[in-house]
Amino acid sequence: QDDARASALRLTGPMNAEICASDEDWYFAPEGGEVTIRFSHARGDLDLEAFDVEGRRLGTSNGTSDEETYGHDAPFYVRVFGYSGATGTYAISVQ
Repeated sequence: QDDARASALRLTGPMNAEICASDEDWYFAPEGGEVTIRFSHARGDLDLEAFDVEGRRLGTSNGTSDEETYGHDAPFYVRVFGYSGATGTYAISVQ
């Protein structure tokens, strides 16, 4: 997890990405805010997990819609991954 956080992409605006088999993506929201991923749940269920800068888990968004969201008022990391190995493209943004 430390290595993944160290290589996290800085999230300052909307981006498009893809989760492949056995993959996870890491992002850093330097200003905090609300991070949202949008995807097609029918193609693959993606989930989002948030961590503080010390590596402690803040929370998870793992619903069954086409969107997952998590907000925090301080800098934090986000891990995007496929539920049970799901894959698919997604858009991520921070507000």
